[in-house]
Amino acid sequence: LSNRLAARIGRRSTIVLGFAATSLAALAFAFLKAGVGYALFGSLLGVLALSLGLVSAPATAGLLAALPKDKAAAGSAMNSVVRTAAGAVGIAVLGSVLS
Repeated sequence: LSNRLAARIGRRSTIVLGFAATSLAALAFAFLKAGVGYALFGSLLGVLALSLGLVSAPATAGLLAALPKDKAAAGSAMNSVVRTAAGAVGIAVLGSVLS
């Protein structure tokens, strides 16, 4: 989905649209009350997942397109390492804040 959209409106516009939808979903989560129905909560999770999907593939493609061909493998590996490390740090920080 994100690759077809990026081909139609451009990689940058697709990423901006994805981040905008992610922001709106996060904002909606901030205003949810306890006891909200499963349908609304699940719908917001779906919007969040789809919007992050709109960002991920075009951002990775843009990163790799900016590299010379002989550095593409190293760039892909570094992208994976940074994504994994950032996820681990984010979980650790969230765990520290919430405990």
